[in-house]
Amino acid sequence: MKKLTRWVFRHRVPIIAVFAAVTLFFGYWITNVRINSDVTSYLPKEDPAVELFSRLDERFGGNDLVMLAVKAPDIFTLQALHDVAALTGAFGRLSGVTSVTSLTNVMDIRKGADGSIEIGKLIDPDDLPATGSRLQALRNDVMSRERYRGSLVSADATSTLIICQLARGSDKTALVRAMEAAARSSGVQERLYFGGVPVLAAELSAIILHDLTLLIPIVLLLIVLTLYVSFGTIRGVLVPLISVIISTVWVLGLMGLLKVPLTLVSDIIPALLLAIGTAPCIHILSKYDEDVTRYGSNGEESQAAFREVGIRVILAAVTIVLGFSSFIIGSYLTAIRDFGIFSSIGVCFSLIVSVVFVPALLATVTVRPKPVRPARPAPLRRNGAPPIARAMDAWGDMVVRHRKAILAAGAIVLIAGAAGIPLIQRKADFAFFFPAANGVRLTEALLQNDFGGSRPLQIHFSGDMQNPFVLKEMLRLEHFLEGQGLARNPISVADLIAEMNDIMENRKTVPDSQEKVANLMFLLEGQDFVTRLLSDDKTEAQVQAMTGLLGVSELQRTVDSLDTYIRNLDTKLVAVSLDELPPQDRAIVLNYRVQRALETLRWLAHKRLPDLDLDESGLPEMLASLYHDAGPAGEPPQALPRVLSLFPAVIQANQPFREDVVGELDELSQNMTAVPDTVYASLSVASRAAPQIIQFKVGWTGMPLISWHLDQSIIKSQAESLVIALIFIFLLLAIRLRSWIGGLIGLVPILLAIVLMFGVMGFAGIPINVATVLVGAIALGIGIDYVIHFSIRFTTYYRGPGTAAFAVRRTMQTTGRAIIINVMAVTMGFITLIFAHLLPLQQFGILTAIAMLGSGLGALTLLPALILLAPSAFTGRRVQEENERSGIEPRKEITK
Repeated sequence: MKKLTRWVFRHRVPIIAVFAAVTLFFGYWITNVRINSDVTSYLPKEDPAVELFSRLDERFGGNDLVMLAVKAPDIFTLQALHDVAALTGAFGRLSGVTSVTSLTNVMDIRKGADGSIEIGKLIDPDDLPATGSRLQALRNDVMSRERYRGSLVSADATSTLIICQLARGSDKTALVRAMEAAARSSGVQERLYFGGVPVLAAELSAIILHDLTLLIPIVLLLIVLTLYVSFGTIRGVLVPLISVIISTVWVLGLMGLLKVPLTLVSDIIPALLLAIGTAPCIHILSKYDEDVTRYGSNGEESQAAFREVGIRVILAAVTIVLGFSSFIIGSYLTAIRDFGIFSSIGVCFSLIVSVVFVPALLATVTVRPKPVRPARPAPLRRNGAPPIARAMDAWGDMVVRHRKAILAAGAIVLIAGAAGIPLIQRKADFAFFFPAANGVRLTEALLQNDFGGSRPLQIHFSGDMQNPFVLKEMLRLEHFLEGQGLARNPISVADLIAEMNDIMENRKTVPDSQEKVANLMFLLEGQDFVTRLLSDDKTEAQVQAMTGLLGVSELQRTVDSLDTYIRNLDTKLVAVSLDELPPQDRAIVLNYRVQRALETLRWLAHKRLPDLDLDESGLPEMLASLYHDAGPAGEPPQALPRVLSLFPAVIQANQPFREDVVGELDELSQNMTAVPDTVYASLSVASRAAPQIIQFKVGWTGMPLISWHLDQSIIKSQAESLVIALIFIFLLLAIRLRSWIGGLIGLVPILLAIVLMFGVMGFAGIPINVATVLVGAIALGIGIDYVIHFSIRFTTYYRGPGTAAFAVRRTMQTTGRAIIINVMAVTMGFITLIFAHLLPLQQFGILTAIAMLGSGLGALTLLPALILLAPSAFTGRRVQEENERSGIEPRKEITK
């Protein structure tokens, strides 16, 4: 340190020039910084949910859906339909939009005049219905079909949906803005609500940029005021201010140079560095100002001051870096790892600026020495001392006299904070980042209420997609989704096949013949809508569904339910023909099919009446009697009344429900079926000759699963980063103090502050999210700074013959003042985040400010109280050895 200081003072002018040049270089690259608000990119690419999500995105033409809700008193008017058609055309012409689906161009399947299947558009956009009769006929048709009602048109017919699929790799934010501009210029009369994950990402990007431009000047202003009030000199303001600006410019420029974007996590870095970057300068300036006779001298005295405080500044910076580095090691999320990397680099930049640039800058400034006052015995008690000096003197006396009361108060705070920890909530969906009254949240609520939500859920099937039994499993899984309330409006190629079969055979189910399925699928070829559901080679397909904003408990239920269903799904089936089975084997197969039908009927009923408490006592026997081992007792339409009689009257008349029940009864009446290989193995040997094996695979992804992985990763990051930071900092502190006990004692004040902060989170209802998860390790890394400065300065004063109480008072009068200024500057920097527009940033600012105040207060109360309780254990062997080498008599410790 001595050589470094001499070198800096000798080359101060070239150093200042080099730092200025480097700052200009990085300043140029700041223009290259971009914002990434795509939450799927925050997880590693190899994450199973992200990997499948990306694969389906590539396979089926894009997963990003922008959903525009068009709101009107009545959608079925000529003006409303004209506006929907105009918007559909305008969006379809935008480069980067691969498909647009709306009421005016959606694919429709209907029965032709000659009894054949006709596939076309529901409405001809060039011949919109204009008369009252045509509009009423359209209303009756649309509102009677579940494929449209609740997915494209709301149940009250006051809103309709335009769904835009964005191309893979396109600039989503730019496309969203282009769509908004196209909507504004279209002259539509209805109210428009843009929603969906791309819209959410675009709004987050805009808010992040706005908050950066708003908050940075406010942070700087508050820091300037704090520094001026604390130091009372222009030097005390400009030096720290210039240093934090330099380090912040370097970090942002480096991110631009390396093309690392700002995320919802790393956008905190500028405010973070501005807040904590003043700490080294504050301690340097405070030490520089301690001996007023040094003013006017750039010689050895000034260098000695920098050498002494430089060690503490370096150790403090190392602990902060260790705290931030815990995110690199302990986080699964790439966004949090990037934050850990660049915040650590920023602290290193700040340290370099503080120990090289700041001394060089101060060495060029000549300050007239102040008059030297006669030395007075310590502790300083004089009316002429500055107010802060008198306050710190009184504070030191209070701590010495009431250390037991301070320890008791610390225990009470610990208990109170711990009581709030179990109350901490979690919010996984990024829409919760916006206030409830925000337009984004209001749009999401509308989309969820009218159309089931805007969050895609995708279930991937791979195998022979022309095999009827694979399609049957696909259709059954859709019934499960809706019956369990996990998602709404599922759609797949199996739905389209069942709908076409209903037109041809009056049976809304997948036919049991692969030849029939192939013929029906042939009619669907070339339809854009189908390419989003079925691959060209017919070896892959997906079920698309929608979910709304889910709380953590709902999210967990969705993930657990789907994981359990898919895990227990039989994906190895054997096709059997009932008329080829002996009676005993036919009974085994029938029992298996009845149980499946019973479960499916339950889901179909719960889809319409979620709270239905269905009496199933007579249903299995009825189904078995209708389809006994000798063959079907009657056609499904004839069996329908008996089955419906077991359901509530409110859904007996529901036509879509009746159609679904007929379809399920038709499943039971089909001769060809497929059973799991385990069921097939239980059949007689004669029935198991030359089996036809059917195998397929099922996986799922979508925003619910990605949000769940984000949530679980955040919780894991919170725990691991705290543990790693604690271990690193404890080892550093113990090694520096040469005392394991001293290292443990040094952790107590900051741990108390962290427990207090988590308690506030619980009691105030502040959830853990990608921003607030950072607070614990950040508070540990920054807060331990105060402990290091206080403890090392204490050992300096404790080397002499004075008591521990004397050393505490002297440390409080010198380093204690710098700690207070540091706490005020850092707190002011973080509290500014309450002006942010995103809730997590506001919460991050509040929690970090609380942690800084708590850790600073702990360093000036609890830490000295613990030191006084066991001063020799805290300072360890080092003080004793140094005293022996100096010939100092052993001191007598105070006992009261």
